[in-house]
Amino acid sequence: MISEALLPMFVALADETRWSILTALGEGDASASALAGRLPVSRQAIAEGL
Repeated sequence: MISEALLPMFVALADETRWSILTALGEGDASASALAGRLPVSRQAIAEGL
């Protein structure tokens, strides 16, 4: 059984954009501006944590 405390984390990771950010960061360090250049989301949205 999944702990209730983990549910918000799994919900966040189910979002395609958040998963794309996490995947990109797994490839190496990247600034919010660099991530925004690769993804369909603004730098501000990334910096604020979507």
